Amino acid sequence: MIILKSTTSLELKLGGSITTSQLPFYVAYVDSTSTNYIPSNTNGESNNTTVVTMLSSPALGETRTIKYISLDNSDSVSTQIIIQINGSSTIRKMVDFTLDSGDRLEYTDTVGFRVLTSIGEINIGSGSSGGGTWGSITGTLSAQTDLQTALDGKVDENATITGATKTKITYDAKGLVTSGADATTADIADSTNKRYVTDANLVVIGNTSGTNSGNETASTLGATINGASAAIPNDTDLVATAENAGLLKKITWTNVKAFLKTYFDTIYQTVLISGTSIKTINSTSLLGAGDISITPNATHTGEVTGTTALTVDKTAITNKTAVTIDTADYVLISDSSDSGNLKKGLVSDLGGFDDGDFTLVASFKSLYNY
Repeated sequence: MIILKSTTSLELKLGGSITTSQLPFYVAYVDSTSTNYIPSNTNGESNNTTVVTMLSSPALGETRTIKYISLDNSDSVSTQIIIQINGSSTIRKMVDFTLDSGDRLEYTDTVGFRVLTSIGEINIGSGSSGGGTWGSITGTLSAQTDLQTALDGKVDENATITGATKTKITYDAKGLVTSGADATTADIADSTNKRYVTDANLVVIGNTSGTNSGNETASTLGATINGASAAIPNDTDLVATAENAGLLKKITWTNVKAFLKTYFDTIYQTVLISGTSIKTINSTSLLGAGDISITPNATHTGEVTGTTALTVDKTAITNKTAVTIDTADYVLISDSSDSGNLKKGLVSDLGGFDDGDFTLVASFKSLYNY
């Protein structure tokens, strides 16, 4: 049912200019108040794309109820028709479709809109261009501009694919799915703390408890260390050590050497340096291998004189305190049987020596009257 108030009217316009004839219309209606009921009608025709008032608004306080509308396409071609309600310049479309030539658009307050042929039959396939029927709207689809615009905003369907549930899909520029597959870890971008491990890694992780399970012993650790390659330590190398609490720590070889030096410095003498911590003999260091050659160069004075060849003065004996000689005493002799080398002899043996065996025999005899 279509009801007009004092601010609303019924209007008509065409989607384009006619070819031969404007489209005539007829409207039957009833004006009513609380006390009056007045049936009436009006008629007219279209004016191309210019809006035509099919039925004006009623007087203030009246209600205008439309009972019947007819609109005939007298033109020689199909024509787009638009019927709308104008409520204070606010337009509300009621009908917008293409009416075939010779057909009639008809409205009753009991049935609504429908299309009749020239012989009065209901046209369920109206439109020379093969239009269809959408509820009470009939005609060619392309002539329904609002519907066509909405359809143009949709995308065309793709080729049919096999339905399935997949974790990896491929879509085209229209946003439509074109294929599906089972995703693998290779399809997932790498990111920190969200990486994957191999099956072998998973076994290792599963066997890792953070506590020594006992599979390593002193023997196995020793064998591991013994089997490692030998190397000369570098200052940056690391050495394992265990604290009193049993915690394993690491220290550098530099720290080990520094610790040992501090310890051994309290036990052993520091390195001897010639001329610094040890004296030299005639500027010759005592350090090193081999013998030291000493060349005497002192000049002796007194009872023994000379530099290289020394002379013993007689005062070496005469200046000494006289004592009673004993047979157990020794005297100095020059042994002629041994190249004249100095020797010592017992006094008790003096009787067995010749005068030629002594360098000091004459002095001895004179001194002791022997």
